[in-house]
Amino acid sequence: ILQKEAKLKYLAYKHYNIRADFPIIISEKMHAKRFGMATYDRKGQIAIHLNKKRFKESANYMISDVLPHEYAHAIMFY
Repeated sequence: ILQKEAKLKYLAYKHYNIRADFPIIISEKMHAKRFGMATYDRKGQIAIHLNKKRFKESANYMISDVLPHEYAHAIMFY
């Protein structure tokens, strides 16, 4: 996760001049059908949530596909 996060941060800066840290939260509280989600709260905090149950099924998919997808949502919120 840390390697992928570093690459995503690099790409966000390279392509969009965005330097931001979005917390990545691995949660057991997400509905089983949901792989991940990016959130933007009333205080303007942006976070990325990943489903811990889905990680057990396929960590590679979660890191290679879901994390970049949710990171893109986080950038849009930003």
